[in-house]
Amino acid sequence: MGDSADPRKRAMADARERVDRGIAHIAVAVVYPANIRDTADFKQLRATLKKAELEFAVCAEAETSEWRRGNLDAVLDELRRGHDLLAQDDVLTRSVEHLQIGMSGLINVLVSNPAAIDRIAKVLGVHAEVEKKAGNDEDGDD
Repeated sequence: MGDSADPRKRAMADARERVDRGIAHIAVAVVYPANIRDTADFKQLRATLKKAELEFAVCAEAETSEWRRGNLDAVLDELRRGHDLLAQDDVLTRSVEHLQIGMSGLINVLVSNPAAIDRIAKVLGVHAEVEKKAGNDEDGDD
């Protein structure tokens, strides 16, 4: 509410908590004008909300938007952007999971075949460091 003490902070904390607790993947912090509270008739409230300029921010698991000003359409646009980000994150997560599943099968095969590991390492140019034994000199003196 636009007339309460630090309304942005309170609205953001509530929205962030919903996301952090897993209640929602995305939440909206909204600060609406104080005059909206005084609208007693719900028919008027709907029209008033459509015209009102709101302050809002969208909280998602990945990020939280900056505070913006706009009408309900602006809030919906920001929610759509947040949803798109969540969908992209989900696609990336599933892709990584598929890659991990495929790699675990390859790793299981390689672990049982040390010669294959040596050949792959040679092709990739990866060589294990060989530790020098203590007391071993290059000139052959013992």
